[in-house]
Amino acid sequence: MVCTFCKVGPDSHDHLFFSCDFSRKIWCKLKYLVRMDCAPNDWQNLLNFMIKRPVNESIWSILQRLVLGACVYYIWQERNFQAFGSLKVVFWIDASWLYNSTIC
Repeated sequence: MVCTFCKVGPDSHDHLFFSCDFSRKIWCKLKYLVRMDCAPNDWQNLLNFMIKRPVNESIWSILQRLVLGACVYYIWQERNFQAFGSLKVVFWIDASWLYNSTIC
């Protein structure tokens, strides 16, 4: 199977999070908004990066983890809607601002 978003890469976690152009643009914009500019854009390195980060009660620590979780959840949900023919739900953000961004 191929990626439901870009139709080029494989349908895998490594590609979907965040090697695919569609998901990478979303991740790059969101990680910038929560001060995670230096976070990697590939799944395995991102997991290692997050595991090594200190968990504390600062607002940024909380926001960073919430944003990553929400990003993964909604990208996976949108992938399933497209892959399995469910009623397509409008993606959780207006993606037009992503393509006009110079981040990543």
